[in-house]
Amino acid sequence: MGLRKKAGEITLLSMLRRHSEPQRTIAYEEIKRIGLLMPLRENDDIQWVDDVLNQLSKDGKECVVLGLLESPIEIPTNPNIIILEPEALAWNLIPKEHAIKSFISINFDLLLNLCTDGNHLALDYVAIKTPATFRIGRYEPRLNKAYGLMVKGEFVDSRELLKAIKHYLVKIH
Repeated sequence: MGLRKKAGEITLLSMLRRHSEPQRTIAYEEIKRIGLLMPLRENDDIQWVDDVLNQLSKDGKECVVLGLLESPIEIPTNPNIIILEPEALAWNLIPKEHAIKSFISINFDLLLNLCTDGNHLALDYVAIKTPATFRIGRYEPRLNKAYGLMVKGEFVDSRELLKAIKHYLVKIH
């Protein structure tokens, strides 16, 4: 593990120890605002995000996406998609405050971290920093205080993780 990532993990875990916001459950019908965190690797990811935003909008949900740009792709102008570019990360891979300010100022009813591996400290950091009634993300034992529900599995991409999250939410509800 590189020095940058190790320093970022120390910052993340230190912030998590101070994290005292209790997770509360909320019924899907009561959810008004949903936040999505995900890496953006290719143009297909943008199309998929647009599809998710449209579906949630049809369900009467307001959704805002914070996407961590991993490669140069064309991003259409959409006020509900906030892009976190590599230049917005500090040396320790933690986002600079000005880059995430608009996202973390929203109080979400549901926050979904659709990052499928531990290689996205920036998204984990934003997940902890963002006020949310209930948070869902991948299973990561060191982050168990940050989430109300964690899903364990080998996920190829954000689509697979979202599918698994929906599966478990249907079983719970």
